[in-house]
Amino acid sequence: MSAIAGLFFRDGRNADPAAVARMASRQAHRSPEFSIWNDGPVGLAAGVGDAIVVAADARIDNREDLAPRLLPGRPLDTITDDALILEAYRHWGAGAPERLLGDFAFAIWDRERGTLFCARDPFGARPFCYHLSDRLFAFATESRPLFSLPEVPRALDEVQVAFFLDDFLDDPERTFYREIRRLPAAHFLEVTREDVRMGKYWEPDADREVRLSSDAEYAEAFREIFLRAVDARLRDADPVAAALSGGLDSSSIVCAARRILPADRPVHAFAAVFPGLPEEGRVSNDESEFVEEVAAIPGISLHRVRADLLTPLADYDRLLGHLDYPPMGFNLYMTRAVFEAARSEGARVFLDGTDGDSVVSNGYERFIDLANEGRWRTAVEEVEALTVRCESPRNWFPRFLLYPQLVRLARSGEWGNWFRGWNAIATGPRSRLALLMRYGIQPVLPRRLPVASSGPDANGAARSLLRGEFAARTRLRERERELRPHAGQARSAREDHARVLALPRYQYGLELLDGVASASGIVPRFPFFDRRLVEFCIAIPAEQKLDDGWSRLIQRRGMEGILPPAVQWRVHKGNLGFNFVTGMREIEAPGLERDLFGDPSILEDFVDMDGLRSRYRRFVAPEPTPEVGQDALVLYKAAVLARWLRDHGPA
Repeated sequence: MSAIAGLFFRDGRNADPAAVARMASRQAHRSPEFSIWNDGPVGLAAGVGDAIVVAADARIDNREDLAPRLLPGRPLDTITDDALILEAYRHWGAGAPERLLGDFAFAIWDRERGTLFCARDPFGARPFCYHLSDRLFAFATESRPLFSLPEVPRALDEVQVAFFLDDFLDDPERTFYREIRRLPAAHFLEVTREDVRMGKYWEPDADREVRLSSDAEYAEAFREIFLRAVDARLRDADPVAAALSGGLDSSSIVCAARRILPADRPVHAFAAVFPGLPEEGRVSNDESEFVEEVAAIPGISLHRVRADLLTPLADYDRLLGHLDYPPMGFNLYMTRAVFEAARSEGARVFLDGTDGDSVVSNGYERFIDLANEGRWRTAVEEVEALTVRCESPRNWFPRFLLYPQLVRLARSGEWGNWFRGWNAIATGPRSRLALLMRYGIQPVLPRRLPVASSGPDANGAARSLLRGEFAARTRLRERERELRPHAGQARSAREDHARVLALPRYQYGLELLDGVASASGIVPRFPFFDRRLVEFCIAIPAEQKLDDGWSRLIQRRGMEGILPPAVQWRVHKGNLGFNFVTGMREIEAPGLERDLFGDPSILEDFVDMDGLRSRYRRFVAPEPTPEVGQDALVLYKAAVLARWLRDHGPA
């Protein structure tokens, strides 16, 4: 593991090496060994070079391409990633991060220019926190080391508390501390004594297209890029450890790693299993059937983690002691257990398949193109195929995929195309009238009634327990609209895919997994968030992602002969909610009451406490109500916030 820290006194004071050492020591769980470099007003934890010095937490994946150009004649195995970053900066200056592939966060002191140049990888896999004032710029991998500096206030940011309670993850800079910010993914930051400049060096390109001649060529291209992404993340990984849920993403990574590695190097796969759950729970939670399909491949060593013996808040105090913030993730207790199991096997690197479905895409954005082109018959047939293949309720996919296109066309005034869609979708007189009113007339009324939504905020009002006064004081809704100004306004499938992958919520997810893993001495790596793979998946035609009811089709075809067919063509995903809800009701409920109501002053400024008590009483009632899952999530979130504020937050 690695971590970075440093400071720059913008008022010209000399940096104290002891202050930098204190910052670095507070990240000892990430990097127990570090060196201190200082030069006048600048001090860095870890550094190489002469006139330009770098502190980096990095894995550079295009070393073979960069080294001959930047350091010709030097054997590749003698060149560190830090040295490549330095030379890239010498050659390209602020353009260097765009030339680097991999995960990185770094700061470079350019003595000649009097500039501290910082950058973070395109998706935020490596954290970077900083404090900025007229007198001081200080940075670290985590927030807490910054508080070892007397000049850095430890004040709560109430806006971030509101975002947390409202499940809003799309502010790329804000932290739970008012004077600490995050460097957003895909950004650089230049700091001098007189000026500060931030810029974005990369974003998903919605204009680039990849056009090949056949499905087979697309599948082969995907396979090549995906194997390269996995291979890059196997560097320095011994033993090789990876998550295995039995789903398409984790299974693809495990099987790809097995294909790449020599026969004498096993892949250690770690799977959460639930043998002790009642039958109704195993049906939704347990994916052992698919896990065993993968584990049957020679050279894969399966390690089963009994997730049914874990409870959602068990040992959470230790986890909160390692994180800068209360985490938003109901299944983190299982993730932690898997990381701990991997560490017990000697692993320090862990391959994770998080958000592969977003990177490759289920392909649902294809309906934007079908609607734009007036291909409504194809759109209806595709929805029908999805409904049959996924065994879904008849109206689920139309409500999710077709009706929003009618709303979009109505709001843009494209009534000719709207009526063609209306005619194709409607199934009878009542349906025609309902569609006309709800998805044609209402969306364009000056004070329109709410339109049905299947997006991530569809149940937001039901989940929220924010005090009205607190939401108003923090300008919550206005801030959320400012940070998501173009939600749902993509003009094409490719634009929608690119827009989604640029959302800061992915940065949040990778940061969270990095923080949880660091508590176990593990470095997570995310093959799906390889820039080459992301750019390819955005650029291919939408029908390569969804066709004939098969979502993620390019990945399924590309993994032919690598994945077991039972996994390759499965359409359902496991639902981990049963174990979570059961644990919250049967084990955590008494502790929940203490967390939430033992000292009401902890939450009462932020939360509607009467509503919270009502939720709690309903949740612990002898007979579960239909809202039990939603209540479990709300109570979990409030309890995590209360514990963090009480024991680990600002004093």
